[in-house]
Amino acid sequence: MNKFAVLSHVLPPSPSGQSIILKNLLETLNPEHYCLITSSIDQNIQLDKLPCKYFFLSTSNKPKLPFLNTLASIFSRTKQLNKILSEQQCQKIIVCSGDFVDMASGLLSAKILKIKFIPYMFDYFAYQSQGLLGFLSKLLEKYIIKYAFSVIVPNEYLRNAYQSSYNTEATIIRNPCLIPDLSILDKKKCMFNNKYINIVYTGSIYQAHFDAFRDLIDAIKLLKNSQIKLHLFTTQQITELKKEDISGDFIIYHPYIKQGEISTIQRHADILFLPLSLSSPFPAIIKTSAPGKMGEYLSVGKPILVHTPEDSFLNYYFSKYKAGLVNTQKNAKQLAIDLDRLINDTNLQQDFSLNARHQAEKDFDIRNIKNNFYKLLNI
Repeated sequence: MNKFAVLSHVLPPSPSGQSIILKNLLETLNPEHYCLITSSIDQNIQLDKLPCKYFFLSTSNKPKLPFLNTLASIFSRTKQLNKILSEQQCQKIIVCSGDFVDMASGLLSAKILKIKFIPYMFDYFAYQSQGLLGFLSKLLEKYIIKYAFSVIVPNEYLRNAYQSSYNTEATIIRNPCLIPDLSILDKKKCMFNNKYINIVYTGSIYQAHFDAFRDLIDAIKLLKNSQIKLHLFTTQQITELKKEDISGDFIIYHPYIKQGEISTIQRHADILFLPLSLSSPFPAIIKTSAPGKMGEYLSVGKPILVHTPEDSFLNYYFSKYKAGLVNTQKNAKQLAIDLDRLINDTNLQQDFSLNARHQAEKDFDIRNIKNNFYKLLNI
């Protein structure tokens, strides 16, 4: 059997984007063909798991010095991985970005056991951390690429970055989504009051988004349109969002909803908001980012307001395919003008919606992407 393991700091059923992508790729696969490994124990991990075997790596007693702490964690995790991978008779290990120790120990285990090492770069690995880990990540990345059987990336910008830095041809596996039947979604009960203009965001809100949300809030205030409501469906605590000045009388905070209900919420929105920070301390991450919700947003055929840096993959994609209205200026007045235009121009809304749906079917359909993923793994 051509079995593989997936090592990730988040696993299904966690609501994080990376976890949802893994679920979409793996849930229909024979569970005998793979196993999942993590060092993070989710309190809800016993609920709605994938049917395969899960393995949890224990953490060692950590020395006080950060460098020694990192080394101890790598060696402890490598030892545990060696045992799991050998017992499960895995021929490949896919190591997901997001955790430096995961990537280092996954690479070491693959070398020790002489199995295929496949880094899955959801983000630009070398720039995910700061300080000591940031320095070590840049050193480690060249060995990751050198010894990789194949490198997986979600978009052209990250592929081009690795091509330029290491002369390697990464494989693009876009973040997949189910393509919903819009007629079914339209028949479902709408939770929004249709007398308002309902702008919707679904997903996590963190450093990669904070300033972009503040820009939108300032833009809405400039419009002085009492009909606008901003709906946030997120796992982040309201108190934490308010600390980042993501607040206002027109904001409605919702608890995060089940994955199966998200497309209905998105379809019933008037406008979907897709932000990335325009003043991030990690510009390389933002430039090459492909948010997990991107395909979901496109698939429901609604107008999308994209607020992102000019040099980002998001700007490239949405501008090229005219799949949404893109604003790349850190200027609340211009963002207000663009938002007002999107609210009032029904022809523009229709064009963006049709183009978005077309691109979802073309680039993000889970059936096609899973086939590409399985072909890469030779299963």
